Amino acid sequence: MTHSVALVNACKPHHWRDRFPPSNAPSAEVARRAQEKFGWLLSGAPPQGSLLPDGVDARPAVSREPDQAPLGGC
Repeated sequence: MTHSVALVNACKPHHWRDRFPPSNAPSAEVARRAQEKFGWLLSGAPPQGSLLPDGVDARPAVSREPDQAPLGGC
């Protein structure tokens, strides 16, 4: 059996900084609107005006320990 390792230096050289396109990041306004619209996914609370029936839990499921059997007992 063989084993290979590759190390890639993916940093932008500082002296070439003006040759690279701008970094890919949302503007502050876009980030704020996304947080308003989708922030409930991170908090676990249902969105305001949710169509979920009463008693339905919108929080993400709790992850199981890796050594537990998968759901369904398989």
